[in-house]
Amino acid sequence: MEWLFILVLAGVAAWQGARIGALTARVRELEKRLSARAEAQWTAPTEAPLAEPAPQPAPPEPPPSPLQLDEEPLLLDQPLPPDEQEPLVLDQPIGEDELLLDAPLPEASNDDEPAPPELQPEPVTEPGRLARVLRRPANFRFGQWPVQARLAWITGSGLALGAILLVAFAAQQDWFTPQIQLACALALGAILLGAGEWTRRVSLRTPPGRAPVAALLAGAGAVAFYATIWAAHGLYNLIDYTTAAALLTVCSISLIGLSLLHGQAIGVLAIAAALVAPPLTHEPLWPSLALTLYVTAAGAAGFALAAFRRWGWVALGTLVGVYFWFWASIAVDDIQRALLLLSFASFGAVALALRTPLKDAAPSALSWQRVHALAPTIGIAVSSVFLVWVWAAIAPAEAFRVMGPAIVSASHVALAAYAVRERFATAPALVVSIAALVLGAITYLRAREYFGPLEQWHYGSLLAVALVVVICAISARSH
Repeated sequence: MEWLFILVLAGVAAWQGARIGALTARVRELEKRLSARAEAQWTAPTEAPLAEPAPQPAPPEPPPSPLQLDEEPLLLDQPLPPDEQEPLVLDQPIGEDELLLDAPLPEASNDDEPAPPELQPEPVTEPGRLARVLRRPANFRFGQWPVQARLAWITGSGLALGAILLVAFAAQQDWFTPQIQLACALALGAILLGAGEWTRRVSLRTPPGRAPVAALLAGAGAVAFYATIWAAHGLYNLIDYTTAAALLTVCSISLIGLSLLHGQAIGVLAIAAALVAPPLTHEPLWPSLALTLYVTAAGAAGFALAAFRRWGWVALGTLVGVYFWFWASIAVDDIQRALLLLSFASFGAVALALRTPLKDAAPSALSWQRVHALAPTIGIAVSSVFLVWVWAAIAPAEAFRVMGPAIVSASHVALAAYAVRERFATAPALVVSIAALVLGAITYLRAREYFGPLEQWHYGSLLAVALVVVICAISARSH
């Protein structure tokens, strides 16, 4: 029954894909015709030169009336006698003390006349359908509507759900052994990767193409490889955790490479896949040092990718992943790893400010301009607040272990002072770091009363931290 349902869904999907392709081609043709008609109607009145009016023939003179014949002739009709003509100025010599420019020149007779009005082309009356087409952006394509309406993501989710149902059904069959399951999963991943690459190349040849669809196919193929490795280790125990961790790391690196071709979404998926690899390979089996180094390397790769491509969501995903591992370290009482990850998150957030945004970057929900302006402040403030839990968690331990949170808290205050001084962060970052340090110290002193008396380590650490706060506050120059 399940196979029948899957085949029906596959047929419907193929039929819908064919119809959508035909409709897309038809809509593109209609769009070209409408654009050509609109350009012709808009450019015809403006580009045609204005025709000069043809000269009108002079009307014929009417014959003289009898009354005009009887009138006396005008004086101007006859030339004046030579002795009555006025002498010309140029006929007489001009004296040395006489200037021609003493008298003001008369104003030109045509200066006050208004300039003739310019002829304006008459507006073209647009039909309602044509007006709606002309109001669309120049780069609008009807083929982009499914992508803008999130239908591509819905389709990708449906394909993933169908693949999961297919694998679940096949796993119940006797002939579908684990080795065959893993081989089929690898083949499916390879097919999806090939389809994604083919779609990407088609999109490059015929823009705007289907770039989101190519990214979804490539991401689904990489996830199929990722799930296959996890199943080989976690479900069937065919490989040990070291081999599984190495293969998952290779998949994450491959996803980072694919993100350079398919965009930011694959980059976020790559960093998320890298950071969840240890839980998928039995985290308790990992040595503490190896797990710390792995998470730090994954976080460094995420920050580097975000800064290299100026991807805000990759930076946010990396920061959230590092904080997730901080809380996981607190849960298992690994204070050293928790302190290291908090410091790494803060320094990574400040390092993002070294990558300046582009002036002509397109606006987005989380653009690099926002990351450049807010990441250092947010990273320092959040890490400083999380340090309060480290102060509380260290209270039952030996007295000398208070040096760990004291040094890290003081380094956060110094980092905030440097970021504010260089104008990477705002003044609230320094205020929050100092307030969190004071609150953490108070929390530690209150909790320490239940586990033992205070010792010299406590007094020395608090006095040194107070001195660092004063120096950093003076050198920050937040004004």
